[in-house]
Amino acid sequence: MRNTNTKSNDTAARRIAEIFNEHQQDICKRTDHMFAVLMALQWIAGIAAAYWISPLAWAGGTSRIHLHIWAALILGGAISSLPILLAVIQPGRVSTRYTIAVGQMLTGALLIHLTGGRIETHFHVFGSLAFLSFYRDWRVLVPATVIVALDHFLRGIFWPQSVYGVLTASEWRWIEHAGWVLFEDTFLLIAIKRSVSEMWGIAERTAEIERLNQGLEDRVAERTHQLAAANQNLQAEANERKSAEAELARSEGQLRQSQKMEAIGQLAGGVAHDFNNLLTAITGHSELSLRRLTPTDPLHRHIEQIKKSGERAAALTRQLLAFSRKQILQPEIIDLNQVVVNMNKMLQRLIGEDVDLLMHLAADLGKVKADPNQIEQVLLNLSINARDAMPKGGRLTIETSNVRLSEEFSRDHVSVPPGQYVMLAVSDNGCGMDAQTQAHIFEPFFTTKEVGKGTGLGLATVYGIVKQSEGTIWLYSEVGRGTTFKIYLPCIERPVKEDGVEADNFELFQGTETVLLVEDEEVVREMATEILRDSGYHVLEAKHGHEAMKLGRQHSGTIHLMLTDVVMPQMSGRELAEQLTPLRRDMKVLYMSGYTDDAIVHHGVLEEGTAFIGKPFTPSALARKVREILDAAAVV
Repeated sequence: MRNTNTKSNDTAARRIAEIFNEHQQDICKRTDHMFAVLMALQWIAGIAAAYWISPLAWAGGTSRIHLHIWAALILGGAISSLPILLAVIQPGRVSTRYTIAVGQMLTGALLIHLTGGRIETHFHVFGSLAFLSFYRDWRVLVPATVIVALDHFLRGIFWPQSVYGVLTASEWRWIEHAGWVLFEDTFLLIAIKRSVSEMWGIAERTAEIERLNQGLEDRVAERTHQLAAANQNLQAEANERKSAEAELARSEGQLRQSQKMEAIGQLAGGVAHDFNNLLTAITGHSELSLRRLTPTDPLHRHIEQIKKSGERAAALTRQLLAFSRKQILQPEIIDLNQVVVNMNKMLQRLIGEDVDLLMHLAADLGKVKADPNQIEQVLLNLSINARDAMPKGGRLTIETSNVRLSEEFSRDHVSVPPGQYVMLAVSDNGCGMDAQTQAHIFEPFFTTKEVGKGTGLGLATVYGIVKQSEGTIWLYSEVGRGTTFKIYLPCIERPVKEDGVEADNFELFQGTETVLLVEDEEVVREMATEILRDSGYHVLEAKHGHEAMKLGRQHSGTIHLMLTDVVMPQMSGRELAEQLTPLRRDMKVLYMSGYTDDAIVHHGVLEEGTAFIGKPFTPSALARKVREILDAAAVV
């Protein structure tokens, strides 16, 4: 009980001190402002007095402006300027009121000089002391009194006419004037002490009133809480049941969606593995053939079409992997604003002239960890959908912002943990969607477009990319008013890595090193071998992991790089690398695959330090990647 009382007393004492300090600070600020006005008026009055008393100085028949006017103008301004400035920009500070006290007394000294030492002007000193007592701080009187005493002492000796109005004066006369100042100080100190005591009394009474009011409010709040608790208990069971039912429905929906995506993902992964091997051969041989043909050759156009068809098929395969969340991401720390700005011209061409493109990009936007190519794919897909929703033209808005998702938001959106996110929104003012369409919009192969105008994979791809990037996407749409897609990606507090721009010149990626090529698909292996040999490399071919192990043991020279498929029978590329690299410690490893399962990725993201090239790849891309890995090895 004693400890409780002691703590309560300490709290009350702190509150009383807070109220007193607030009151005193308010008084000091108001007094500072008063002195700012007073000193400005005194300066003007000094100039006017000098002009009235002695406007001109005469020397025979010639005259000039009297020195007193210049003293009032320049010296008076110099004395007043600093106190006025501090009173305006730093009111309430101790240093401000000390500066004002010194400035006020110096102003009085100047006025006494300008009036020729008239005794009436000395009353300005007493008035100034009374004004300074408004601060209710006895310490302010100390520098003021010292300034007055020193002024009368020094000028009384060296220039008595300036301070007393006589040519000679007693050297002790300053003591008389200082004594009258101290006499006034005595009464002012008594008044200040009483005033401060009254302020403490006011603070104590105010704190007591606050305590009583708080006690009353606490009792009222307690009674209100008791009544509210009874009402809440009546509603709790009903609300809990409703929440449980809604949570169960959301969880079941997410489970069904997850199971559906997993099943499609397994199918897409198997298809992608075989397709990407075939497409690697198609696009690769097409490019190699185009290098050997002149643009005027009749076959050039046909092979060019084969290459473009292969690239479109590869894009479709990537979409299959994307919406099923089976694609391999190569995330990096990126600035979404920069990604959006870089795509500005492309998006404007894509949406057409009848659609206005608006961008609202937040300043100091947080960074996110994502695959920049996949984010560009997301923007393209959403922009295409927005364009198609506005056949007569309209407005497409891309917006970024920093947001913090609360626990309440997380409860309403069960797949989103609370925290700091970067939001990317794509909005249109097109036809909008009804509730039934919104319920199926992210499902693969679902489309509202005419036959032949959509694959139904665009938004499913967006959904897969966002989810695989550990983000979430939400849809807001009203029929006839438009649609907004909001993507939330976790904010990463790391600097953006700036990559240099690589030239796409096949000749720049030549080499003479030895490369061990491991690929179970013959067409891919033959094509990769041709690419590497055309680039000047010495190639050792292996059909599977066991043959690669044998070559690795038997080859007498250095193997600089192993280029291996990931998914192979008997032994995967990862297993091969784990067994062979201890024997070839200088050998670098570059994985290639169109679908890696979980061999070298975790949740779709490459393991740290893993070099990878995705199938299908072009000869230029393979040559560039091989050179990049070898050069990195040389630097090390």
